[in-house]
Amino acid sequence: MAYDQLAQMSPQELTEVEEGCTPHSELRKRMASQHPIHGEFAKAYENLGGTVGLTDWAQDNQSSFYKLWARLAPAPQAVKHSGELNISLSLQRNPHLDDFDGAQDADFDEVP
Repeated sequence: MAYDQLAQMSPQELTEVEEGCTPHSELRKRMASQHPIHGEFAKAYENLGGTVGLTDWAQDNQSSFYKLWARLAPAPQAVKHSGELNISLSLQRNPHLDDFDGAQDADFDEVP
């Protein structure tokens, strides 16, 4: 929105523009709870068209979008285990492995 348009608005209209027509959206609340600057970025995101605006931009800037997406994607998290872990091993002999001489004489087909 141009500055001259803002200069002609009433205080109520300015408040509506500042609030992005969705005062206290869920996104903005969550973002602001992390840090106030995050809430301001959420407000700008909503004022720029939200998901629709981002999609329009991404269509024209796919390389930049995917770079940004890769940077914003959360890293894999380590699994924390606080319970008991039981491991059971079975050390039984495999009778098919007892015929070592037979295995040496076996015919094998080459796979191309």
